[in-house]
Amino acid sequence: MRRVRGGTENSTGRAQARSVRPIPRPPGTPVHLAFLFAGLAFLLRTVYLLESADNPFRHHLHLDPAFYDQWARSILGGQIFGPGPFLQAPLYPYFLAGAYAILGANGAGPLWIQALLGAATVFCATLVARRAWGRGGAIAAGLLLALYQPAIFYTGVLLVPVLATFLLALALVFTPSRPLLAGLCTGAAGLAHPLLLPGGLVAVLGGVWSGGSLRARWRPILFVLLGTTLAVAPATVHNLILSRSFLPIAANSGVNLYIGNGPAANGYFTPPPGLGRDEDLHGLREASRLAGRPLNAVEASRFWTARTQTGIAAHPGRVLTLFLRKVYLFFHAYEAPQVESLDFEKRYSTLLRIPLLPGWALLVALTAVAVCLRHRDRLVRTMVAATGVTALATAAFFVTGRFRFPTHLYLALAAAGGLVELGRVPRIERARWWRAMAVALVTVLIFVPNWPGIGRARTFGNTHYQLGVIAEKDGQVGDAEREYADALRYDPKHARAAINLGILTARGGDVPRAEPLLEQGVTLDPRSARGFLALGQIHQLRGDLAGACSLYARAWAADTSFVKGLESLAIAGYLSGDVARAERLARELVRRTGARDPLAARCSFLLSRMNERRRFGWPLWTSPARAEGDLALAVRDLVGAETAYSRAVQTDPRDLVAQLELARVAAARGDGATQAERISRFLSAGGSAEAAGLLR
Repeated sequence: MRRVRGGTENSTGRAQARSVRPIPRPPGTPVHLAFLFAGLAFLLRTVYLLESADNPFRHHLHLDPAFYDQWARSILGGQIFGPGPFLQAPLYPYFLAGAYAILGANGAGPLWIQALLGAATVFCATLVARRAWGRGGAIAAGLLLALYQPAIFYTGVLLVPVLATFLLALALVFTPSRPLLAGLCTGAAGLAHPLLLPGGLVAVLGGVWSGGSLRARWRPILFVLLGTTLAVAPATVHNLILSRSFLPIAANSGVNLYIGNGPAANGYFTPPPGLGRDEDLHGLREASRLAGRPLNAVEASRFWTARTQTGIAAHPGRVLTLFLRKVYLFFHAYEAPQVESLDFEKRYSTLLRIPLLPGWALLVALTAVAVCLRHRDRLVRTMVAATGVTALATAAFFVTGRFRFPTHLYLALAAAGGLVELGRVPRIERARWWRAMAVALVTVLIFVPNWPGIGRARTFGNTHYQLGVIAEKDGQVGDAEREYADALRYDPKHARAAINLGILTARGGDVPRAEPLLEQGVTLDPRSARGFLALGQIHQLRGDLAGACSLYARAWAADTSFVKGLESLAIAGYLSGDVARAERLARELVRRTGARDPLAARCSFLLSRMNERRRFGWPLWTSPARAEGDLALAVRDLVGAETAYSRAVQTDPRDLVAQLELARVAAARGDGATQAERISRFLSAGGSAEAAGLLR
């Protein structure tokens, strides 16, 4: 009789069943390890969200987070698909809308879901590492991803990276046996951020093509591509129906291409003049201005693409050098910010200031070690290739920390393989160990020092500027002025900080200090309509109407959507006696805003008075005093109107218009006796009874 699995076998060969207890799985099996490190990741992200709750950028959204938030709210409001093609990748706004629907329409709920997604990413990656390299690999990958500093930080930002990274990790879990699901997850990651699609496909296809000929592996490869297509197809169909153009995901590639490769490009997000402002996030308005006609989203994207192609053709060497610089910056230790700034926002978190938390440089160095020790390993090669393809796709546009963030998943998995191999190198292979250490050291020397001359101060300057905007919106003028001053201290070329500080200083009465700040601002940014407007107002206060008109005209030319500049130009023209121009501009303002718009109130009043004066054959303009009276009466400043009209009458006692308007002021105050007296003066000066009847 011999023993067989699950019982014994007698001489006849029949198995005798016996009752046995299942042997429990020892601790440290894949699921246990995955849950352990996922729990650690969630704990750290919970601590971060709680301790950094006072971070002002979490409560005052701007640029992309504000755009995503508004988009999500419009989805909840019934605009499920929107009126046109998607301006940005659509998955994250729909994710936000779902979070708002479940947890309430506030910015805190999605952050807790992102904390769960971050933990789920660690769970998935630990399973992938355990499948490739056993327990040691699972521990290495789990620790690197759970403790990775930028991953903790992005949990608290309403941006795409956390969601996109989770989808990529889920795709890797499905890769070996569920290629269709892996493709669906990869396509969904592309719907969150299109730049991730090429690298995601490399990672998944490299996983399903585990060797052998293409003929032997065509079926899983086909399923991956099919799943990716199915995931992206809804956005493509939506864009095709609403724009009649083939836009696989979104219509913002053109403007991003121009920002990354235009004349002002330096590798990071550096918006050229006229672009990057909160009110023209996708460059539609600026493209329309330059094209000389209104452009829709698709036309604007093509416009920016064409300008980029023209620039590349004119300066191919510069663009190639810039491209190589961006590839280098992709792997550099510096976390290049765009809307968010990890380096700056550490001040709101004790956890993020812990120096032992791993960052990008460590992952890059450990990946270099993995390539040195396991260059034939399929997973290492696949993860490195996916990272490289993502770097190339990103370098076609511009580099920011969040663009490269999802690739930390690939680097952590490759690094885990290298760490496992380091632990296995026997003493007789000490040369391999030292070679790996030398590779790591060289990698650190290449990518950690500030060889490219990265200006971190400029980043801090922009963040202080945003804090100034937040303080100004909250009515904290003193704090806003300090933040704008700090922005200029870090970045003396920050045009908007100079302009905003100049405006606040002028409002505070310190015009001599405000004027040079405003002049500095408009010199740095000749497209700043607000800067020219504020300078024009200073000149107008001094009585320099010609100078004010010139500056208002520059404000209007800089931004023809800035109707406040148009209104100021019309009013200044009226005060200076250029009635024909003032009337033309006033009509244009009313046409753009509507007669009931508060901004058009003074212009609407002037137009009505001009029509009345034409009816009775009176001169439209006689003196600055009468013009000042008209403008004061337009805003119901009865005291100012009476003073100005009285000056006009003193200058010319036969000014019928000023006489009539003085009677109107008395009527508005309810002073019947004064009204009657002024009507009598109006009639005795030659005014008609019909005109006097306007007061009844």
